Amino acid sequence: MTSIGIDLGNQNTVVSAAKNKGIDTITNELSNRLTPTIIAFDKKKRLSGDDAKLQEARNQKNTISHFKRLLGKKYAGNDPEYSFCDYEIVEGEDGLVAVRVTYKDTEMVLEMKQVLAAFLSRLQKTVLSQGILEMVKPVLAVPGYYTASQRRATLEAAQIAGYTDPALINEPEAVVLCYGLIRADILTEEPKSICFVDIGHSATQLCIAKIAKGASEVVAVSTEKDLGGRDLDRALVEHIAGEIKKKHGIDVFKNKKALHRLKASCEKTKKMLTTNTAIGVAVENIGDDIDFTQIVKRETFEELASPHLAKIRAAMAALVHGAGINVDELDAVELVGGTTRVPCVKETVEAFFKMPARNSLNSEEAVSRGCAIASALRNPTIRVRDHKLTGTLANTICFEWKKTDEEGAIGSTVVFQKKTPTPATRLFTIKRKAPFVVSIVEAAEDGGKETLGTVSVEINEEEQKTVKIKARHSLDGLTEILEVYTLDTTHTEDEAGEKTEKTLQRNLPFTVETGGCSQAVLMAYREQELEMFGCDKLVELTELEKNALETSIYGLRGDLTGKHAAYATEKEAKELGALLDKTEEWFFADEGQDALKSKYCEKRTEMEKYSGVFEKRIETIEKREMAVRDLMAAIAASEEKTNTIDEKYQHITPEERKTVAEKCCENALWIQEATKKQSTLSPWDTPVLTAEMINKEKSALLELCRAVMGKPKPEEEIPELIEDEKETADKDEETVENE
Repeated sequence: MTSIGIDLGNQNTVVSAAKNKGIDTITNELSNRLTPTIIAFDKKKRLSGDDAKLQEARNQKNTISHFKRLLGKKYAGNDPEYSFCDYEIVEGEDGLVAVRVTYKDTEMVLEMKQVLAAFLSRLQKTVLSQGILEMVKPVLAVPGYYTASQRRATLEAAQIAGYTDPALINEPEAVVLCYGLIRADILTEEPKSICFVDIGHSATQLCIAKIAKGASEVVAVSTEKDLGGRDLDRALVEHIAGEIKKKHGIDVFKNKKALHRLKASCEKTKKMLTTNTAIGVAVENIGDDIDFTQIVKRETFEELASPHLAKIRAAMAALVHGAGINVDELDAVELVGGTTRVPCVKETVEAFFKMPARNSLNSEEAVSRGCAIASALRNPTIRVRDHKLTGTLANTICFEWKKTDEEGAIGSTVVFQKKTPTPATRLFTIKRKAPFVVSIVEAAEDGGKETLGTVSVEINEEEQKTVKIKARHSLDGLTEILEVYTLDTTHTEDEAGEKTEKTLQRNLPFTVETGGCSQAVLMAYREQELEMFGCDKLVELTELEKNALETSIYGLRGDLTGKHAAYATEKEAKELGALLDKTEEWFFADEGQDALKSKYCEKRTEMEKYSGVFEKRIETIEKREMAVRDLMAAIAASEEKTNTIDEKYQHITPEERKTVAEKCCENALWIQEATKKQSTLSPWDTPVLTAEMINKEKSALLELCRAVMGKPKPEEEIPELIEDEKETADKDEETVENE
């Protein structure tokens, strides 16, 4: 069994598989280790990954990217995140962000969890095509800044995609777990303080962890969720757009296709500046058939990036302050994420921590490998080195309730304090005699609050009872209610009059509402996903049949003048040639370009009936020639045995040998005459000599030769001595002894 870890990045997704022999990164259909996090909808099917990326420029309205950033968020018309999206964003029925796309000529509105489910479903297909039988207990990485609603939306998307028992892990903790196991050879019992700087496409996540052999603890986390590689790209795009406006008077932001080409060129330029001090930006057709080129120096790019570098320094300062340590106390700084390859970013990190930054882990695969390890730890069938991971709580978790003594007043208490090591379990105590509701609230640093869910407790007592609610905050960042109970005290008196007091736990019924989709809605989404996946599969099979038909047309036409030319009658050749021309004309017409799978199969079967006849004729001739060779070899072997003077065949009489020799001569004459007669016939005529006939004669000859030449040699008889000869022999023996 294989454990799967998925790093769902904003730009690219990486999938790793943990097996008993180690961890491998799964490649996609193009053998790439990175799969673009994109899903596209067109007239026939959905596309994902590289296929969706290729058609993004011409189908921007129906190509969905950056959906990781919009997942589980409430719709807001002025959200800056929408500026990175070229598709139409609308408000869903439940107030969450949704997209409007056209799929199979039908307009539809999809929630972001449905978009993610579509991508995960296609991703699962890729994984299963690698020989992995089932994705059991996969672990998906989510940003540490994700809210509870975004985490639930991720799990719901995985369920819609058909994943079995999915789980989540924060991206920084996945990196720490990866380091703790993969670099276990350099770790000791004494913990090392290591800072991990993860700067990806859209966000910056920093953490400091104490890592020892067999255990890791995240002590501080700092996040800048709106700072990543795409912000450096945008700075360069705005700079080049300004140069275009100044030189040509063209506003590129008003031309979506030209802007898309500019973004792609700037992203490529940013990567090239990693190893070059200057590189040219080239954009075709920015407007009015004008092409634009300009040299960008690394110094210019670093100047454009300076505001973002300041934000990185601020995030690092907040991290160190939150951990309560000095930079001198760190043992190492590890870089993760593609944006850390940018020289000015790496220099900024090294200058702040006053030490060289290392790349001990694969910067693009570290998160997915950590997820695969986390999945393996959940899977009892995979042997993995024990390693305890302790996370840290990003925000404070409170319980709120309505007070009974003051009308409308709200009581609140902190259950999980910020920076609490996770997983953690707490008991919340309240006195009640009637049913009540407790709200689970997450309090952010900026003062904002989010209700994670509610706990409704059923209790009916005459007097106030102490009610305890047991809550657990897991590594996946979600708070769950384990049990709700009250303590009943009973007093008993024995026969001697001694009184005893006993306290018993009595569980109370409760229900938890965490928002998100109901089970019925999830099932409806799942059915819709299965239907669309089935349509995608049918379209893919249809495309395969269409390609097979086209290949068959040209292949059969070539064979008709090639290897099949000598095996087809003039009539058959004309009929097949006409059929090929007719099928080709139909294929390239509108009807042939958009036909059903069954129609392509029917056309191909009709043509291949002819080729089947020709191939059968070729097969008949080849089998006959092989049978002739085998018979001649059997004749030669049998004649050699009849003429041998080997001692083990000396008991075979000449008459017996003659029967085999005559059979060999008979078969040789027969095959000579039959072959001569067969050579006068055409390949399409009824044969007078078949492989079956030849094999029958060969078997008869070999059986005869085996029966005659394999006859066992008779045993030699020892003659018996008569009485007088025995006495004479005895006397001779006595004479010898006396002498």
